[in-house]
Amino acid sequence: MYRFILVLPVLIVAGLAGCGRSGPTLAGGKSVSFWVESLHSDDARVRQKAVDKLGNVGNDDPQAFPAVLGALKDDDSAVRQAAIRALPKFGARAQEGIAALQEVQSSDTNPGLRAEAAASLQAMQRPVKP
Repeated sequence: MYRFILVLPVLIVAGLAGCGRSGPTLAGGKSVSFWVESLHSDDARVRQKAVDKLGNVGNDDPQAFPAVLGALKDDDSAVRQAAIRALPKFGARAQEGIAALQEVQSSDTNPGLRAEAAASLQAMQRPVKP
């Protein structure tokens, strides 16, 4: 019992010392920087996965939003679709992407993506929960 009383304060201090540390934001076990860099891959599936992961990061890392916004101009329709679906996950910040979504809605070559952009715009017009 005496050993427990001596060891307990050491464990508490050690545990509290680690509480203030925070590493990079991770998504799917990889850093946001990894996913941002993955947007430059030649493989559209890799880029799509990167957009999905960055959308899940949301506002936890400032690199995520501009990367997802840029993906709206990707050559691959699946990557653009992932970006359309990811933007509303950024809450109030998604409002900064309205002009880009309107561009997709009015001029994307894929009619399905135009419709999806319109639905995303409509969803973004609803009140945002804090």
